[in-house]
This record gives sequence, C-alpha cells and structure tokens, in this order.
Amino acid sequence: NVSHIAGLTQDITEQRQAEQRLRESEEKFTKAFQSHPTPMQILNIQTGERLEINASCVRLYESDRASIESKTLYERNRWVHPEQQQSSIGELLERRTLTNYPIEVYNNAGEVMHLLVSAAMLDLGDGNLAVLSYINVTEQRQAEMALRESEARWRTLINTLPDPIWLKD
Repeated sequence: NVSHIAGLTQDITEQRQAEQRLRESEEKFTKAFQSHPTPMQILNIQTGERLEINASCVRLYESDRASIESKTLYERNRWVHPEQQQSSIGELLERRTLTNYPIEVYNNAGEVMHLLVSAAMLDLGDGNLAVLSYINVTEQRQAEMALRESEARWRTLINTLPDPIWLKD
C-alpha cells in the first residue's frame, strides 16, 4: 500500500514560449540570409572557416558550395593584392565594422573582379565571427575605364587637329 505520494510541478510555459520565439527568430534570420540577393557569408576571422554562405555568394565565387566551404578564406586566397587582405582584416578587428571597403580578387577565369566589402564583427562565441557582404562593381569600373579611355582619345584628337573646332548644342 502506498501511504504517501510526493510531487513537484513546475510551470514551463515561459520557457516554451521563449524557445518558440528563438526558433522563429532563427527561421527569420536563415530565410533572410539565404535568400538575400547580396552575396554574404559568416566566417571565423581567425581561422578563415566559413560557417554560413548564401546562394548569392556561391554564384559570386563561380563555384559549388562544397568546394567553397572545404577551403578556408586564407586557403582560397584570390586577392590581386594579398597584403590588402591582412590590412582589411586588421581594420575590421580594430573598428569592428567595414563599409564599402574596395578589394580586387580574381575569379575562376583569372579575371579581376572589383568588389566593395562590408563587414561586422559578431558578439558571439569567441568573438572571432564576422558577417561579410559583397557588392560586385566590376561592370561599373569597366564602364568608368572605357569612358576615361574614350575621353582621352577625343582629347588627343581635338588637341592634334590643325584647324580649330567647336561644338554647338
């Protein structure tokens, strides 16, 4: 025969609600990060390990996700000016953010891509995590260069003509 029963109850409603809010927050972040048209990645600045990389970043790298994730940022160094990588990381670590930091990297075909990098250190884990985003301004830079070259040709032509010329609107 049972003569005594002891019991303990605990209301875990708040804990369950907090867990639900956390799941919803993670879902929102994941969808926003993965579907964003801007190439982005989250990486460990110390090791160069890529923790997250979105589809736009995979397209920017012109490669498949597995081969990108299998190499660290430092192993897959395609910077035109390698010393710039260390200086940009030093600046990021010092200032905790970078905004539109211009870099030049080689694509898979060996052509130079002009990128603007924005980054922020994340206050997570050991503090070495950063989120980076890239804007590819290669076409804009090529158009600017073509315009400068065209202007230089016209200037040379006009300056070497023996007869005066003028333009009328």
